[in-house]
Amino acid sequence: MTSNSAIVDETGQVFATTRPGRLNDVFGIRIGSYEETEALNELSRKSYKGKKIEFTFAGKAIDTESARFDIIEPKGAEAIGSITSLDKDYPIMTVNKYGKGKAIYVGLPANADVLNPLLDQLINELSIKKGPDVPTGVMARQIDKNHFLYLNVSGETKEIQMKGNSRSILFDKDYKGNFTIAPYEPEFVEIK
Repeated sequence: MTSNSAIVDETGQVFATTRPGRLNDVFGIRIGSYEETEALNELSRKSYKGKKIEFTFAGKAIDTESARFDIIEPKGAEAIGSITSLDKDYPIMTVNKYGKGKAIYVGLPANADVLNPLLDQLINELSIKKGPDVPTGVMARQIDKNHFLYLNVSGETKEIQMKGNSRSILFDKDYKGNFTIAPYEPEFVEIK
């Protein structure tokens, strides 16, 4: 779960309790409030300005931007990521064992800079088979040995690297090598 989640109940009413509402025990945290990044950057150890912050996860520092971040108070959860560019380190990513699994909370709005390192670690840790390598902004899934589904979720045309010949099932045309996908369009190809 990420920031801005679990703010309202099933009827659309704001929870009377602290966030994450009825999921406090699942995530093992309490969120008392949030802070405005720009105001705290006046005290930045990195001399950052505006919404820029440094997030550290798995020993790697990652620059990103966020207008605000959650003030997370672990209540049984372990902090696995922190904001490290401000006046002090702020826990920003936590993991809590719950039942047979783990619940991970990220106190920033959903953002590829922050989520991709976590997802990469989980893919390796859980031995999840990765999909085909594609450019940023394209989602891909291998359906079977010869069929691939792509979705360009960006506003730019994207080129898919392909060796050999393939055929577009959606657009009834043949490709020799690489092909492009228009903005916000799908493609379903069969390898020949």
